[in-house]
Amino acid sequence: MFVYYFANVRRPCEVIGDRLIDLDLATWAAEAYRNAESLRSRLVGQDLVASSVRLNVTEPIQKSNHTAMVIEWIADGPAGLFAALEGDLVVAPIGPNRCQISLRGSYRLPTGADPALFHRLTEACVKSFVDRIVAGLDQPPRLDDVRQVTGSKS
Repeated sequence: MFVYYFANVRRPCEVIGDRLIDLDLATWAAEAYRNAESLRSRLVGQDLVASSVRLNVTEPIQKSNHTAMVIEWIADGPAGLFAALEGDLVVAPIGPNRCQISLRGSYRLPTGADPALFHRLTEACVKSFVDRIVAGLDQPPRLDDVRQVTGSKS
């Protein structure tokens, strides 16, 4: 199944691209997954908890109009949501001082899962992850970032 979510950051993409690789994406992915597992448990009543949640991310790849990082989001053990989600984390400009962070990917449902319910749970997981990234990036840029974008040396 396909999942997609995006949010905007009020910062230039030049600053965001450099800051994105410094964020703790793996921790945020694990937290988002655990929150969705908890929601699933409250809705369905079964406690299926992955033994570990990992996020593998490539170095940013600069394209003509955006920057992308290939991700592989893996949950080991019982599949409470998805066993693996593969996709792209994309940073794209939508103006001189604003950019869009999006995650588009695909995953397989656990065997016997209700497709509508599990898709909503996976959407909630992806939304939580992207929103955590945006919250981390939407902080005021460091002075060094401003100098780099403007070319200032003082």
